[in-house]
Amino acid sequence: MAKDKKNVVHICSFDKFIKGFVEFNELNCNSFDHEYFIIGYHEKYLLPEFGDFKVMPRAYTEKIGYLCRLFRRMMFADKVIVHGLFDNKLILFLVANYTCLSKVYWVMWGADLYVKEEKCFKEKIVSKLRRVICSRLGGVVTYIRGDYQYAQQRWGVVGRYCDCIMYPSNIYVEPEEERVQSNSDENGSSINILVGHSADPSNNHKCIFDMLADSGVDNMRIYAPLSYGNEMYRDDVVQYGKELFGDDFRPLTKFLPLKDYLALLADIDIAIFDHKRQQAMGNTINLIGLGKTVYMRTNVTQWQLFNELGVAVLDLERFEGQLLTQEQRRKNNQIIKKYFSVENYKNQLNKLYAT
Repeated sequence: MAKDKKNVVHICSFDKFIKGFVEFNELNCNSFDHEYFIIGYHEKYLLPEFGDFKVMPRAYTEKIGYLCRLFRRMMFADKVIVHGLFDNKLILFLVANYTCLSKVYWVMWGADLYVKEEKCFKEKIVSKLRRVICSRLGGVVTYIRGDYQYAQQRWGVVGRYCDCIMYPSNIYVEPEEERVQSNSDENGSSINILVGHSADPSNNHKCIFDMLADSGVDNMRIYAPLSYGNEMYRDDVVQYGKELFGDDFRPLTKFLPLKDYLALLADIDIAIFDHKRQQAMGNTINLIGLGKTVYMRTNVTQWQLFNELGVAVLDLERFEGQLLTQEQRRKNNQIIKKYFSVENYKNQLNKLYAT
């Protein structure tokens, strides 16, 4: 470790975001020394190709040594970044490091913020410990101020709000080849509609399918990304979609390479997200940047975010199949390109580590 550099310790709940984050961080924030402690490793996602990362071992005796090392590194770190506050053992570990909490910053993912109401004794205890942690954090890292405000209300967060788009998956990348959004009124082609982002019940697929079937919109082709999530729910959605729309229903049950998935998004006309909390932001950002018409609930924090940025999104409860105007699409693209950019993300991360 270089003595003249600030040391930043990252505690990472392992997920698909982590590989890209570590590699971006190492290339663009190298004025700081970073250590990454990865917990919850499984083979589904790839590990970073470089960076000083350590994966929690599975053997119990080896875990003790791993946690002792993490404890020591936290004591001497200038800042500790917790990526996702899911694991109950992590919550206990942070409580045990009570004196370090003022330099801990929580990167909120969504599901770790909108935790279901406690029912059993164990859940109530974990929630109390979570509140102890949140009341002493140095800060919260998010780009959705509504999520920060919810964390204040629900978990007693008093640390500062750190504006950051969090992960490279939220960076908007302009496609090499510009695609023009189709419009059935202009060229008679199908309207391509994307529903939800995963095989999770929170997507409310059946309700949206019923709404579309009764909407009176003609020439619809329905796409539903279902490559990860609940398998029983996925099968139920596929069956229901086929019953309502026949061959015009296109379930996506296999993972697509990123290039192919972005090509699919470029051919979408309308995207519908019926989540009751903040979700699917990577998809939403890319769709809006591509000039697509996005419908969502008005009582979710991402609606507030896009309105604050000046981005035009439409109210799901008023769905009639209308598309954004050409001017709205152009303006959306310009706003998304500026805020969800590599340069802005790099500046946000360096500011987070420095202050």
